[in-house]
Amino acid sequence: MAVDEISEQSVADSTSVVEKTHKKVTLPYYNEDYKPSRALYHLSKMWDTFGKEPSERALVAKLDVFLFLYGILAYIVKSLDTSNISNAYVSGMKEDLNVVGNEYNYMSTSFTIGYMAGAIPAQLIMNRVRPSIFIPCCTLTWTAFVMAMAGAKSPTLIYICRAIIGVAEGGLFPSISWLIGSWYMPDELAKRMVTFELASQMAAMFSGYIQAGLYSSMNGVGGLAGWRWLFIFDGVISIPIGLFGIFALPDFPHNTRAMYLTKRDREIALMRVENAGRKPPKKLGVKGWIGIFSSWKIYAFIMAFSTPAINGATGYFNLWLKSLDKYSVQMINIIPTGGNAISIVYGFVFSWVSDWTRIRWPLILLSVIPPLVGCIMLSVWDIAFGAKMAAFFLLFASSASQPLTLVWATELFQDSTEMRGALTAAADTFTNAILAWLPVVAYPAAHAPEYKGYASYKMSAGMIGAQIVGVLNLAFWARWEQRRKGVKFNEFGLPIVERDEEEEYNVEVEVLEGSGSDEVGDLEKGKEHIVHTREI
Repeated sequence: MAVDEISEQSVADSTSVVEKTHKKVTLPYYNEDYKPSRALYHLSKMWDTFGKEPSERALVAKLDVFLFLYGILAYIVKSLDTSNISNAYVSGMKEDLNVVGNEYNYMSTSFTIGYMAGAIPAQLIMNRVRPSIFIPCCTLTWTAFVMAMAGAKSPTLIYICRAIIGVAEGGLFPSISWLIGSWYMPDELAKRMVTFELASQMAAMFSGYIQAGLYSSMNGVGGLAGWRWLFIFDGVISIPIGLFGIFALPDFPHNTRAMYLTKRDREIALMRVENAGRKPPKKLGVKGWIGIFSSWKIYAFIMAFSTPAINGATGYFNLWLKSLDKYSVQMINIIPTGGNAISIVYGFVFSWVSDWTRIRWPLILLSVIPPLVGCIMLSVWDIAFGAKMAAFFLLFASSASQPLTLVWATELFQDSTEMRGALTAAADTFTNAILAWLPVVAYPAAHAPEYKGYASYKMSAGMIGAQIVGVLNLAFWARWEQRRKGVKFNEFGLPIVERDEEEEYNVEVEVLEGSGSDEVGDLEKGKEHIVHTREI
């Protein structure tokens, strides 16, 4: 039985006019009164999938194994391919390529410029090309140029390769975030989004251990230095992950053609997004995208989301360790991984608490206190060695704020799939537009690690202050708009905006076509989705 044959009431007529009241979509085989066994109940405290109704559990488990796992793996290799330049720099590349002055900063800047150029175009392409095709192509492209850096004879090839890698990587984070926010429900979302973003910290840990191991075991093998083997190894492990994405990425719930999703899985997926109040993706014309990028939502989100990345003080920990002349190359690569471990644990704790309590922005504000303290301590600089080491580790306790901000915005603006994709892409572009020049000005490598006479850690502390203001600003304007529109809320406490995107932007849009299966019915073609409902 197709979803649109289940009953005779349209979702379009199912929303009550009473605030915090919503008609809930259900399916004949979905057991509303299901209660998990004691064992599953306790397991669900660790990972919510175990506590779901059986048919829903099957869907979420598949999403975890394919979409979520691919997102983590892809982001790990993406982060490895981004951060390996730092490990290579302190492991012999500086000397082999005669990197002097700010040339190291230029390597970072070239990547940033490419990344900035790729983020928003990637979302425009994703509006027309399936993610299951586009994202793996990007992965394989940047992999080729990572491996090409192993043959560098001067910094020039590094600049070129890093710029192309940046363009190819630019769409990954916003695109995967967009997909995760399209499939998972509010009680599932924070854990996945935070874990996905923490993949960068996992990658930084792996990169340190990998480089330490390669330097010890591969340095000089085949006439290649250990840092060159790092680029080769990172490229090799990226290839199978890129190919896995073609099969693993399910596109969107309304147009999925994933082979591992059954007819029932797709029906459950559509039921979930209907209940959450999320609308299907649409193809936008030029006026539609202009409407999105001229909205206040983009700019309020940028201020709340981008500042944690801009402060970026964690990236200079290994330069301080190198300046001490007391640690081996291996230890310089390994010690910062302790900070990555702190970041992972910190992010997990905040994401679990956020999903459990459904609290978003207050937890974001709470999560930025440790890195703010660390930046203030490093601004003083002339403190005891142990205090300085602790301050650097405190900087890593900032991992929850960005993904929680993204989760919060996903819920605030869930009425527009395209807006959610554009938010992250625009914020990523803005972030990298600043990072293209800020490290050279605030953290010049020639003056590491104290950066005497430069803003440096004071600037990073100021960015955290700006983030706090940005979060409060976004909360204010979101609440203002909800009151202005008189929005209603569903069972999750999420806003249900009845006014269509076409009306808000006063443009014509075309609903995405083609589900790849007739089982999903005509929902993706813009027709009413007929379901059985009950009032909650």
